[in-house]
Amino acid sequence: MYLVTDFLAKPSELFCYGRAFYMGKGEAYFPWMHIDDVVFRHLFLLENGEATRVFNGGTSDYTTQKEIVTLFAKKADISLVLPFPRLLMELYFGDFTRTFMSSVKMDVKKATHLGFTFKYQNLNDVLESLE
Repeated sequence: MYLVTDFLAKPSELFCYGRAFYMGKGEAYFPWMHIDDVVFRHLFLLENGEATRVFNGGTSDYTTQKEIVTLFAKKADISLVLPFPRLLMELYFGDFTRTFMSSVKMDVKKATHLGFTFKYQNLNDVLESLE
């Protein structure tokens, strides 16, 4: 059985030994959301009486895996960014390979239409907050 802790631990191993790896060709879009925005959005939706449906959790900043890995590698002073081939991914991650290779673009207009604004609009904002 593949545990949630394994799922969270293994991707972090893609940043190790002075190298950073993106998955496959790195072309899959990867939804992300800063933890502050997750909390503030939940509070906003709880307090908003019009929020009665399901809301996607992610920003409208459509970023590929390769872009995310490259930005974070630069922040961590890692100069070597390489692809992690799909065949090795299937051996290492097993069934989760499909999840990592899937491309997702979320529509977050429902929350923003109600008046929610993201504190972190893009990954550069996130990286600047880490300094």
